[in-house]
Amino acid sequence: ERTYLTAEQAVAQAEAAARAKAEAEAKAKAKAAVAQAVAEGLALVRSDNQSGYQSVSLNYGRFQARVWHGGKRLNLGTFATAEEAALHVARALEAQARAA
Repeated sequence: ERTYLTAEQAVAQAEAAARAKAEAEAKAKAKAAVAQAVAEGLALVRSDNQSGYQSVSLNYGRFQARVWHGGKRLNLGTFATAEEAALHVARALEAQARAA
């Protein structure tokens, strides 16, 4: 016996599948960023803020990475995961430390 979905059920099912795929991709990106930090010998510095990482903020559903450089706030970009943003912060801080 076949079961047919209503249009609303089909849309809800498709939306749920898309959400699950996006969540899986975000988890994979986060895991890859952490692994890359380890490979580069960098520390992703944890914080009590909303993102969970130092110099990373949540902005309209994406994670913004910013550091201070030469007395100015430098925007490093926005990323899908907090871990990706934290990796860019760690790289920038490492570059600043090497340049000092």
